[in-house]
Amino acid sequence: MQNLTLQTVKKQKGISLVEIMVAMVISLFLLGGVIQVYMGNRTAYRFSDATSRIQENARFALETMASDIRMTGFWGCAQFTSPQDTHLVNNLNIAANDPLYDFIQNDVISATVNDGLNGSDSLTVSGSKAGQNIILAPFMVNTDDDIEVDSVTSLQTNDIAIISNCEGADIFEITGVVASATAGQSVIQHSTVVQASTPGNINPPDCSAGGSRQCFSQIYESDAAIAALQTITYSIQAGASGEPALWRAENGVNDELIEGIEQMQILFGVDSDGDGSPNQYMASSAVADLSQVSAVRIFLVVRSDEDGITDDAQVYSVNGTSFTATDNRLRRVFSVTVTMRNKAGLIL
Repeated sequence: MQNLTLQTVKKQKGISLVEIMVAMVISLFLLGGVIQVYMGNRTAYRFSDATSRIQENARFALETMASDIRMTGFWGCAQFTSPQDTHLVNNLNIAANDPLYDFIQNDVISATVNDGLNGSDSLTVSGSKAGQNIILAPFMVNTDDDIEVDSVTSLQTNDIAIISNCEGADIFEITGVVASATAGQSVIQHSTVVQASTPGNINPPDCSAGGSRQCFSQIYESDAAIAALQTITYSIQAGASGEPALWRAENGVNDELIEGIEQMQILFGVDSDGDGSPNQYMASSAVADLSQVSAVRIFLVVRSDEDGITDDAQVYSVNGTSFTATDNRLRRVFSVTVTMRNKAGLIL
């Protein structure tokens, strides 16, 4: 009888080249998927971030402009039928039609068309700043007396201000703000002392005050208030970084407000029948009588600070005019209509 010999088959150890290649192919597919997910998330994040920044910039720009536009032509309690009303007296030592300080002869609102960066308009408005300072005792006895106000005041020396009651108003330059003998109060001074960089004050012909005393047109008491005046111009210019930006010039001092504002277009709402509501909107160059303007419509084109946000050229429209941008920056168009409260029969 023969003996049977059992042979054991050794198990294979390691992996073959084919298995390695299959694993590599699978890994490449998985890696490609991970990269695609990452790139998709990165693109989505950049788009979302650019959108948020654009919306934030637009909101800030429009809210700032709207606040100034609403105060346009506000002179306090007194309501004037025209800027040349005899109850509104300008005591500033200025030349006629001075663009900064002639608040009587100049229109309270104006605009220039397509004179800024990227064919942008500019907008100029005049009026008092928000927040009035009530006149306190001891009150004026003579028209050249100083004025007492609460010590918590934003008024400063060299501010152009208006003091008014419901009968009239005087425009003047504040030549000093000093502590009062009455606790918690400040004294607003107004004299004819020549100022270095601002217009200074002059006296009306009937003023009998001596020395550098400066007279108002009337004596103001407890029914009067003081507020600072401002002439503000908004325009689109190149910013410090080279990007287009919205600039705000207050009484001739120009400051960059916010970058990324590429274009601004302005339309005036004209109230031709005097009912307080605009009958039509048109460019400032088409408005025959700026005193009929009762609202302002603003269009802003706001762009991202980075390119490569969009894959294709972006087509957008501003007031019915189409534009095409090929730099792959994200752009959005925002618009708002602001009512000039003092032209719409509303008293602040």
